[in-house]
Amino acid sequence: MTRKTGLRSLYRPFGGDWDAKVGADLNPAPAQPDGYRPLPVIGAAQDSGAAWASVGMANVAAVDARLDPANDQSKFGTTFKHSIPVGGKFALTLQNSYSVTQTIGAPVPTPSAIPLMAAPAGTATTPTQVWGNQKAVKFDVLSTGTTFGAGVATASNDPNAHNTFSAEQKIYGPLQVTTAVTDLGQPSASKSIAARFKLTW
Repeated sequence: MTRKTGLRSLYRPFGGDWDAKVGADLNPAPAQPDGYRPLPVIGAAQDSGAAWASVGMANVAAVDARLDPANDQSKFGTTFKHSIPVGGKFALTLQNSYSVTQTIGAPVPTPSAIPLMAAPAGTATTPTQVWGNQKAVKFDVLSTGTTFGAGVATASNDPNAHNTFSAEQKIYGPLQVTTAVTDLGQPSASKSIAARFKLTW
């Protein structure tokens, strides 16, 4: 089971007819107990994050870009979505996303401070591109801030399609928690819990 916590997203919307946001997802390194000293050959955990931007027209389409230096990846895509009110208390959203992820190269290992245990030098890799498509249906319960979703994702480097079922809940103010299950009932099944904190200014 994969757990993701401590994710904080900062974004700033722009006015006008366009729906535009820029921001960053921050993943702070886990706190270590007092007196903890990592071995030089292992290296200390560091904070990481990714910058992103989204520009589009609300309830029509958006163009998204994301840069993740920690994983040497950049992602560019477009999303088409349309929300339909259902009875004033619910909403149904249809979403279709296309993306291309570029892998810039493998990170270079941190050299060891111990000469006899020096880490091997990093080797450059050829940039690769992965094309992806995600189709999803989301059902929003407006009165409770709960969203249930189901989707399928395909990628050019994976012959199998992956189904995902998710539930998102607004806890308090800008705090949201999302749980998801991918490939339910399959040997490759995985679960995740993610927390996102959005601040506007």
